[in-house]
Amino acid sequence: MPASISHRTWASSSLDICCTSTAASSWCRPAIIRERFSVKGYWLIVGTEISDQEAQAEYARLWKPIGEKYQARTNTTKQPPLLVEARDAKRMVLVEFPSLEIAKACYADPAYAQAIRFALKASNRTLVMFEGDLG
Repeated sequence: MPASISHRTWASSSLDICCTSTAASSWCRPAIIRERFSVKGYWLIVGTEISDQEAQAEYARLWKPIGEKYQARTNTTKQPPLLVEARDAKRMVLVEFPSLEIAKACYADPAYAQAIRFALKASNRTLVMFEGDLG
């Protein structure tokens, strides 16, 4: 009668390791089952100085539930970005999404279409979407 074999997989930082249990023994082998990629979607928003604080505040108010809906994580800088090969910019925001598809869906959401009107009134800005693993 064949021994019963069960497999358990644990996720490490970027690899899955397989452990096998049989009636006779239990052991882990360092075999890589599959690599896990943490490729995410991003918005990089570069903007000029805010010229309409009320519009910016309204954008922030509208953005909060939208960002939560799409699992967005916002990273801002305290200092203005160092401009090497760019136009005048005073602010930079990196918004992380679980995937590029989710980042695109967020931008296409009708609620965001309402919010973006206030962002564009508050300052000149450029939004770039991209996919990557920023680790």
